[in-house]
Amino acid sequence: YQRRVHGDDNTICQKVAVQLLRVLGCTGDVASNGREACDKLQKNPLIYNAVLMDLRMPIMDGISATEYIRNILNLINLPIIAFSGEYGDDTKAICRKVGMNGFIAKPSKRDELKSALQDLKILK
Repeated sequence: YQRRVHGDDNTICQKVAVQLLRVLGCTGDVASNGREACDKLQKNPLIYNAVLMDLRMPIMDGISATEYIRNILNLINLPIIAFSGEYGDDTKAICRKVGMNGFIAKPSKRDELKSALQDLKILK
């Protein structure tokens, strides 16, 4: 299965990410905030093999959503990739600390997303 959840409150970023995933042969389901991403995963945990997570969103941010996914939903092996305009070393360290597996800076190109997915062995 090649299905991902993309949590992002920016509609342009949502469209770009879904299009990038489509070009790579994947299906992308959009969540407008971290709470929606968690709800999608809680409802159907086995249909997704990765999450692209923005860090700054209303209702529940990407850091809190990742903590929820790891600690409450207990999806410890589900790859979560930060997909954010914030890309300093401190931000990357926080992402790793809460259990994110990768980081892609926005704006992203197809090859960057492809490489990140391949590094995590979720895309051939």
